[in-house]
Amino acid sequence: MEGLKEIFSTRNGAVYQCDKKRCFYVDFGGYLTEYKFPCFVGLKRLVDRIDLEAMAMNPSKSSDIEIISPCGSERCYVLTLEQLLEFK
Repeated sequence: MEGLKEIFSTRNGAVYQCDKKRCFYVDFGGYLTEYKFPCFVGLKRLVDRIDLEAMAMNPSKSSDIEIISPCGSERCYVLTLEQLLEFK
């Protein structure tokens, strides 16, 4: 991707910075989503608040997924515990 600097990556996704557009891109689950800085920080805060240990220890099937809907984005992430570990 031209003009994007890779900030972080795993085998399933990456975060890029674009100085020209002054934004970040999250590439995860086959989707590339653009975030302005405040929304990117908001996404990080949402993800950081998820208690992965509690999710793993809860025997209820309803705790197997987490839905993350960041501000300023039409993108909605529906992630399993395994995907959350990778995303976080």
